[in-house]
Amino acid sequence: MAEATRCDVAGVVVTCPPLSWISTIPGLSDDHRRRLAQRVVEASAVAVSEEFRGRRLGRHLLQRAAREAREQGYRVVLGTLLKENEELVGYYADAGFVALPPGEPLYLVDPLGMVLCRPSSARVRQLWMPLHPQVAVQRVAAPSGGSVQAIAGALAPPEHAPERVIHHADGSATFEGGGQRMTVPAPALRLLESVRGQQVTDAEVRAAAAEAIRYGFEPLIAAQLRKSSGMTLGALFGR
Repeated sequence: MAEATRCDVAGVVVTCPPLSWISTIPGLSDDHRRRLAQRVVEASAVAVSEEFRGRRLGRHLLQRAAREAREQGYRVVLGTLLKENEELVGYYADAGFVALPPGEPLYLVDPLGMVLCRPSSARVRQLWMPLHPQVAVQRVAAPSGGSVQAIAGALAPPEHAPERVIHHADGSATFEGGGQRMTVPAPALRLLESVRGQQVTDAEVRAAAAEAIRYGFEPLIAAQLRKSSGMTLGALFGR
């Protein structure tokens, strides 16, 4: 918020995680949603008092909000622009945002392999701004088929992800991190890779959710395990 005097507000911008979207993404555990809310923030309610317009105050507010979000660990900031405010596309671009075409969904690549879709409508342009040097756009397989441009690097890997992976000539690999070291034989590694590459639908993720909670898996991973093996988690783990 910018103040002209001690009692006059010249401009304001509100930033907070997009919880109304995050809470509706199918197949995510509560911990997964928490990590998402710690990396993605949304800027909204950007407003400048009429008497202070034309001084680039709104741009300053957006850039300050982005800087503070980056310092708090967020990796990308989202926004939306209604069709009736189409003339502000250049304004947001000048502040560092990328504007998608009207009605185009926004996609984020999750470190676990899931492509998260934030839907849109014909009246809305979605906006996004990178806050971390690892954030970039890449083409990925869409949940509904085909391929889409998606934002990668916005979501940091889970805390238990390995810090280093060493691939060996015999096809095995050694994972290091957290003071621990584990070597996975080639056959087991091939199985893990086949599971990770297994395409599953939203319905299959939802169907696996209850077992995922019971066995401590992300619903996506549980669905991939079930589909690649043709077995339930209970049958796979014998309990």
